Amino acid sequence: MHPIYCDIYFVLPSAFDILRYILSCRAIAIYDLPINLRYIYKRVSPLVRSLTVHKSASDLCKLCRGRQTTDHVLSICKVALDTGRFTWRHNCVINYIVNSIDDKYTVYSDLPGHTAPGGGSIPPELCVTSQKPDIVIIDNHMKAIHLYELTCPAERNIDTRNNEKSNKYAHFTTDITHLSCKVNCFEVSTKGFLNTRNHSTLNTLHKFVKPGITKTQFKSNISALSLTASYHIFLCKDEPTFMEPPFLLPPLVTKTKTVIAI
Repeated sequence: MHPIYCDIYFVLPSAFDILRYILSCRAIAIYDLPINLRYIYKRVSPLVRSLTVHKSASDLCKLCRGRQTTDHVLSICKVALDTGRFTWRHNCVINYIVNSIDDKYTVYSDLPGHTAPGGGSIPPELCVTSQKPDIVIIDNHMKAIHLYELTCPAERNIDTRNNEKSNKYAHFTTDITHLSCKVNCFEVSTKGFLNTRNHSTLNTLHKFVKPGITKTQFKSNISALSLTASYHIFLCKDEPTFMEPPFLLPPLVTKTKTVIAI
C-alpha cells in the first residue's frame, strides 16, 4: 500500500462526512456515531487531528509569514503555490481521471505522456491556443469535444473559482467549429468535498470512463486523492522546499474477474 495512504485507506467511502464534520472544528462524541462507523472514526481521528492547525507560540506561517490556518496551508500560501504543492495535488486528480477514460475516446491533457500533438491539450487543427484545459475528450462518433477544467479550492471559494474558470474557457464553445464543444468546470475541495453541482458534473464525466469503474468509486477516488494529497501538503507545511512525490494512486481499485476455462 502506498505509504501516504496508511492512515486514510479506511476512510472511504462512508467516513468522508465524519472527516468534514470534524474539520469544521465541531466536537463529536464517538458514541453519537452508528456502531459500524465507530471503528472508522478511531482510524480517522489521528489524521483529522493532524489536519487541524492547533494554537502554538506563533500562528504565522513559517514559509510566508501569513496567518497559518488550515485553509492557508492547503490553498493560500504563496510559497506553497510557487513550490508546486498545489499543482501536484491538482495533477494527482487529473492523472487518475485521464487514465480512467475509455480507450474508445481520444483524451488529451497537459500531463507528460498525454499532450496533444505539438504540446498542450487541444490539437492545433481544432483551435490554435496557448490555453491548456486540464482534460480534453474527443468523441469522434458523436463529433463532439468535451473540455473539463479542475480546481481544488477551499470550500468557501468553490463557486468563485467555478465562475472564474467558466468565464476563462467559455470562448472555446465558439472558437472550435469542427466539433460540438462543451466546457465543464468542476471543483473538488482541498478536503475532498464535492457539492451538488460538482457531483452532477462528475456524473457527465463518468460516462467516458472505462467499464467496471462505478460512479461511486470514481467520485470517491477523486475526493480521496485531493484529501490525501492535502494531508501530505500539510505535513510539509514548514518545509521551504518541496520534493514532488509520484502521483498518488487511487485507494479504490477496480477488481477484475478472472475467467477460468474448463
